[in-house]
Amino acid sequence: MRWGPGRTGSREQPDGRRDARPGGGVRGSGRTAFVPVPLEWQGTTRQVAGLYPWSVPGRLPPIGVPTGRHQLGAGVVCFDPASWFLAGLIANPSVLVLSKPGLGKSTLVDHWAIGMAAMGYHILVPGDTKPDHVEMVRVLGGTVRTVSRGVTGTSAEAALNPCDPGGMGAAARRIGGLAGEALLHEAIGRGATAVHTLVQLTREGEGVRDHERAALATALRLLCTAGPPGSSSGRAPTLPDLVALLAERPEPVRAVVLARAHDDDYDILLDPLRRSLLALLSGPYGGVFGGQVDRSDVDTPAMVVDTSAIRAGDPGYLAAVLVGAWSEAYGRVETAQALAAAGLAPRRRHVIILDELWRVLRAGGGAGMADRVNELTRLNRTDGVCQIMVSHGVRDLATGRDQQVEGIEHRAGAIVIGGVPRQEVEALAGVVNLTDTEAAELVSWSSTADLDPRSRPPGSGKFLIKHSPTEPGIPVDVLLTPTELAWGGQNSDLAWRW
Repeated sequence: MRWGPGRTGSREQPDGRRDARPGGGVRGSGRTAFVPVPLEWQGTTRQVAGLYPWSVPGRLPPIGVPTGRHQLGAGVVCFDPASWFLAGLIANPSVLVLSKPGLGKSTLVDHWAIGMAAMGYHILVPGDTKPDHVEMVRVLGGTVRTVSRGVTGTSAEAALNPCDPGGMGAAARRIGGLAGEALLHEAIGRGATAVHTLVQLTREGEGVRDHERAALATALRLLCTAGPPGSSSGRAPTLPDLVALLAERPEPVRAVVLARAHDDDYDILLDPLRRSLLALLSGPYGGVFGGQVDRSDVDTPAMVVDTSAIRAGDPGYLAAVLVGAWSEAYGRVETAQALAAAGLAPRRRHVIILDELWRVLRAGGGAGMADRVNELTRLNRTDGVCQIMVSHGVRDLATGRDQQVEGIEHRAGAIVIGGVPRQEVEALAGVVNLTDTEAAELVSWSSTADLDPRSRPPGSGKFLIKHSPTEPGIPVDVLLTPTELAWGGQNSDLAWRW
């Protein structure tokens, strides 16, 4: 029987008179004389757990790449760090993805990359060490540069030219004026930094002297402004050009090393530098840094430097290749922004994927890779760069002897966590607040107890999106499209599947 505020009803009596009682005694009509006020209770989130945060999630913002299905409410979860940053949902256009191996980190990143490429972002992978993203770049119609000892810099597809990062010199000449001159100076500075970092690697940790740095910068300035000796106008300088110019003992280089009068003084000062440069061209690095780079692919949606042929036991070689690859990636971003600012190219944003971040940092050693990562995480908002970092856990990023990483996990706009062991959950407590339920789920996703070897791991494709250090996360089951499943390029264990 339903009673409530309503109209005042009446009923005809046998003698024709109306019954004046409220509702007239008719079921479902009339009004109530008293409406009770609902009781209100207050309590902490621990006391009213299950009621707040709501046991059934509200509607999630349909912003970003469709990622999967909410594990509790079955709603669609959309996320990517760039879209959520532009919408003001996170403070930094970056995400740190953490999980044990084999649970789908790289698959999730490729899924985001495909969606962001469809939005117009340019995907850059400066060093794919396994590889996990090569097939994704091929499917997108991008460029794959394969680097190994057997593929030398004579192939434009494999070359890395540290003297010409990202084609900045050609872009500077195209822009002209003060803006072009500023970009040219930036190109010289970035090229000199890349070259002296490579020299330091060839010397296995021995530093580069101050007069050697000055000679490198001066020689590169001569090559970028006057052009390599005997070359056609506009050709980018290379390491062989740099070696040849230093052998000629030009006067500007003599001046900065204080060897104006005697050739012997010049040779004593710069012969060690020339030997290190020759080692880059013909030594253990296999000539990867000796050729021109074909940048006719600048308008392709993606570019990856495949370093998977470099074995884990050769960290020095991997570090050198990563220095060249990162210099190329940064140069591409700077070049694209400068051309867009001059009205010579459409403006576009870039996504840089740093997978296996722990290996990148440890391979870098004294090459300053940790400093590059720190720089990128601090400047990605102003540089128009979205950053996706992938590692096994925050303990990989701890400051130690091999790396000097400072707070990358704290500067990330969001942290996406898959299955991790309990020790990692405890380490994450210093970064984000995890409820008891969230912590238990993360540990359960990492378990392989009683696992049928023919089935997927229980935590495969399950992730918790923490877009705030204090608010509850969003648990999501990642769903792949039929195209992704048919392509099969996101399997990093193909060597085991004959």
